[in-house]
Amino acid sequence: MPVSNGFDGHGKYINHIGKGEADVVVAYVHKLMPIPGVVSSPSDILFACRTHNIPVLFVAARESHNETRAILGEVANLGKIVAPEDLFDEIMKIIQ
Repeated sequence: MPVSNGFDGHGKYINHIGKGEADVVVAYVHKLMPIPGVVSSPSDILFACRTHNIPVLFVAARESHNETRAILGEVANLGKIVAPEDLFDEIMKIIQ
């Protein structure tokens, strides 16, 4: 399921999902960046994934993977950074 940042009306707000409600969460990296005036970090947005060990696929252009890892910090350890063109294959690896 694609993650929502809770503010733009797109994706699913996942902080209230429980174990077994999702096999994998797709986190477009731009959704995890702080919004001016709102205190919410990538760690806050992905709290339920950490709690329930739900894998996260962070979607970012291949050429920006190193920068993405640096921006995400420890949150990157919740999953794998993947290029958009590899997203389907990576989802299938997890759910099969």
